[in-house]
Amino acid sequence: MSKPNPFHEVDKDFFKYMDSIDSLLNNKDVQDTHFKLTILHGKAPVEFESVSNLFTTPMKAALKNLKSGDHLYFEYINGKDKNGSVVRLDPLNYLIK
Repeated sequence: MSKPNPFHEVDKDFFKYMDSIDSLLNNKDVQDTHFKLTILHGKAPVEFESVSNLFTTPMKAALKNLKSGDHLYFEYINGKDKNGSVVRLDPLNYLIK
């Protein structure tokens, strides 16, 4: 099991104009990604899932309305490497400043 990544502190507008998870990934050799996004704000987590690398319409709406203190977890990031093998990338954790 991999060690969780520390939070990356970002401004609330960091995600506002992003269309996909691609710009967040360090591994550019992975294609056809899909992932789960959980946003923690208030009392209950809000979960989203994308079956591609693109943010869904509900994800985009939520990402445009982030508030200071919100936590975002991108996890279960799966894709295919250049050989076609399925790989799982490390989760990404963000804290909105």
